[in-house]
Amino acid sequence: MSRRHFAYPHPQYGSLHIVSGWDRPLQGFFLTVTREKVLSLEGEPTFLFSNLDSDTFPPGMHSEEAMISLEQVRQVLTHHSIPTPVNYFLDLLEDARLNVGSLDHHYTLRERVR
Repeated sequence: MSRRHFAYPHPQYGSLHIVSGWDRPLQGFFLTVTREKVLSLEGEPTFLFSNLDSDTFPPGMHSEEAMISLEQVRQVLTHHSIPTPVNYFLDLLEDARLNVGSLDHHYTLRERVR
């Protein structure tokens, strides 16, 4: 599985940690957007979005599978006004094309699109 991370200081939600990537066994993309400083009552991170929790999907978005499409990744990030690093979607597309297994990449603030 590829995992591509970046942080974003969102004006409404605070510090966010975004992780998306290609899941080789399930042949699909995943996305989690976590509020870094906000924990649940159980001490777990609070998800703004998780492809495994349909309650966090933006209005009108559906997924019958555990995985989501690259377009749905883009839709969620756009819905929450989260800018992405340069080449983020091209990198994810390449992960799928090459069926990447073990990759863990952290983007820096310099790679951010404004």
